[in-house]
Amino acid sequence: RVLDTQRESLKALEGLAFFRDDPRPSKSGSSVMSHAKAWLTESRLAVGSWNCTESALHLFPYESGCNVEAGIIMSIDKETHEALKPRGDLDIDKIGFMTGEQLDRDRAFLMDALPFQIQVCRNWRHTRYEISVAGETPTSVFTIRLPGVDGDRRLAFSETSQQVSISDVQRALKEHIFAVFQRDAPAGAPPYRGMIIDLEADKRPVWRYATLNDLLQDWAQEQAGTGVASQYPESYELAYADSIDHQYNDSEIGDSARATTTDVTFSYYTMFAAFENMRQRLSSPVLDSVDALKMILLTQPGSLFEICDKAQRLFADPDVSPVYKWFFQEEVDSLLRTARAASRRLGDEALAAAIEDRFLHAVEDGSLFAPYGECERRWIECVRNIAEYGNGK
Repeated sequence: RVLDTQRESLKALEGLAFFRDDPRPSKSGSSVMSHAKAWLTESRLAVGSWNCTESALHLFPYESGCNVEAGIIMSIDKETHEALKPRGDLDIDKIGFMTGEQLDRDRAFLMDALPFQIQVCRNWRHTRYEISVAGETPTSVFTIRLPGVDGDRRLAFSETSQQVSISDVQRALKEHIFAVFQRDAPAGAPPYRGMIIDLEADKRPVWRYATLNDLLQDWAQEQAGTGVASQYPESYELAYADSIDHQYNDSEIGDSARATTTDVTFSYYTMFAAFENMRQRLSSPVLDSVDALKMILLTQPGSLFEICDKAQRLFADPDVSPVYKWFFQEEVDSLLRTARAASRRLGDEALAAAIEDRFLHAVEDGSLFAPYGECERRWIECVRNIAEYGNGK
């Protein structure tokens, strides 16, 4: 549960082993394991499940299991720090961390250090990576692989900082490791890996709608993004849910993959009403900052980028009418054009470029309306002109 006060935090920490699991035997005779860990500084207290194992750090996300870690970080005052800090220094000599034989065995898996220093930050305010390198320019070519970015990028040592836009937010939310490759490295040599530092974490998406139907229904009623997950327990899910590999989730909690079929109970009216309300929000004079625009585009549940992600599943569903898909695509692209114009008006060309990458092109309308008569074709052309469908403006 969420710890609301420092007093409750202190009570929850009673009996927590800071440096090792509880060795006391249980009724069954086995050790009682406490998976929780605590980290303490003079200004912060952290309690959670995360640690520095490969599965927790997602060092090898495609080769072995990855954990979904959770925890709480809170600010503390000096009084709380004094009450929690260990009494006396830790005697390292009395703690057998590893034997000499174990150290020799693990040393074989250590990599040589990079010939330069690198730091990778993920800035959620701008939905981008910020890469800083320092040291002498190496003679070899190095490339970097980032979660949620297509292809590897060459590291530029002539620049103090590189910026790379995030295209796949789902992967960026789930994965926290970058990899650096040396072009002339020996065959089979492992890449260098490091942790990504999150900046502006309060701008990071947390919740999204579980189904497209729920999303459109709430936008049609102008409620999208106005509540919190506790108010809509059946409508929301974690924002990175699609990127979780359920093969590795804990079977004891009954976690299983969500069905991939599309909920097609929504109507044309709901779709048009939802998108019109979003268009009004994007065109509102209240939308006077990049942060406000990013909220509608990316952060809030039911964001425009979330709709783009859900559109891929909609387009792949054979049970959905191709005409519905076409109108859906053109409505979304029209909203993207409105958002792109707003981002340029607010002076954020990087955001405009990110919006460009989101345009939908799955449904071609070349022969979609060919079977209809002259009257219907004239009506369709009228709709296109009014809504600016397909004109690329």
